[in-house]
Amino acid sequence: MGRAKEKPCASAPLLDILTEAKVNHVDVLKIDIEGYEDRALIPFLDTAPDSLLPKHIMMEDSERDRWQSDLMGKLAQVGYRTRARSRGNALLSRKEGQTDRVGGNPAPTRFARRPVSHRIAQPSSRSGLGEPCCKD
Repeated sequence: MGRAKEKPCASAPLLDILTEAKVNHVDVLKIDIEGYEDRALIPFLDTAPDSLLPKHIMMEDSERDRWQSDLMGKLAQVGYRTRARSRGNALLSRKEGQTDRVGGNPAPTRFARRPVSHRIAQPSSRSGLGEPCCKD
């Protein structure tokens, strides 16, 4: 079996994508970016307003040995708890209005719903990572 060839992919930080799409609420975020989850989610968790933090995050964590930061610790810090686990995946949930961030405000209880499923944030040179993220 041949090895996959890596090539650079266009990408953008998750907060930029949501802002550009005028999203003001996220119910569920599904993320599987082959060990780069920490590099996509931690900047988002650090900068996104509480109103944009998803109620639920479904993510692959089987490649956490590639993580450069403690993503699970950061998720716990902002109020996420593991609710379910399958082979290689975790479902984390956060209660509305919950915040453990310094100076954070509780999330509002009413939101306009607008799903976004057509764009995916991946690591890029724009985020300072500059590593290939796509395989043929």
